[in-house]
Amino acid sequence: MNRPTLIAVLGRAGRYLISLALLGVLVYLVVWTAGLLIHGPKPPERMSADGLPVTASAQDLALTKAEIAGWNLFGEHLSESGTAKAHSDAPETRMKLTLLGVFHNRVDEHGWAIIQPEGGDAGLYHVGDELVRGATLNALRVDHVLLKRGGRLEKLPLLDWESMPGIVASAEPAPDDKEGDDSEVEKLLSDREKAMKTMGVEPVSPETANGYRVIDDEGDLVKKFGFQKGDVIFSANGYPLGTKEDDLLARRSVVDSGIGEIIVRRGSKEFLIEYRTGKSDIRGMAALSTKKTEGG
Repeated sequence: MNRPTLIAVLGRAGRYLISLALLGVLVYLVVWTAGLLIHGPKPPERMSADGLPVTASAQDLALTKAEIAGWNLFGEHLSESGTAKAHSDAPETRMKLTLLGVFHNRVDEHGWAIIQPEGGDAGLYHVGDELVRGATLNALRVDHVLLKRGGRLEKLPLLDWESMPGIVASAEPAPDDKEGDDSEVEKLLSDREKAMKTMGVEPVSPETANGYRVIDDEGDLVKKFGFQKGDVIFSANGYPLGTKEDDLLARRSVVDSGIGEIIVRRGSKEFLIEYRTGKSDIRGMAALSTKKTEGG
């Protein structure tokens, strides 16, 4: 047998052996796969806890957990009032301010408070706004707000509207008490007038509860909260607005129920603004900021 013929024979034999080897591997893989499908994967080996190496003491483990909690992987933990810290033990402020109302949102910065300085006009304030020199609004609560002055927190409680005249029917006061009641009525009317001026509204009708019409483009309702000139704030919780007595009844309904449903009319359209004191959420505010429709 000559050399070329020998090389050809050896080449065919080598290819044959390689084919047999590949065929054997393929058969093994088929058998192994079938066995895996029938019996399932092999369960992992169990390791005794005693056999695990100890790398940290119990004290170090607690410290590590504290550090992990401090990372706030899922955001800061919020209290029911919507902020990370409650500060319910803050002392009551001595500043001459009156808190007329609080409107919450899930994030404090999206809510606001109506605050009036003594002898001044009521205004709408966001968290972070400066009220007077050196004092800023720090946080909102259901029945008070927190002020920050000189690095300390102080509490400003909500005005007790229910103690004001007109909330509930009462017995005829004694003659000696009439003068004091008259002064309270005058103060309440004065505060109401200042609040309307600051917000840029006026009653639709002088003596009937037909709502408040937005009349001032420079008022807080237009500049800060998306209202438009001509909007009518018609009712709250089904109570019409526009007079002192009706306003106080609506306020009492909101306080008692914890729910405020305010109807705002814009031309032929109506908007519902809803907030719940427990959830600290306002709904419907975004719709007020939409562009005024033609003829609206």
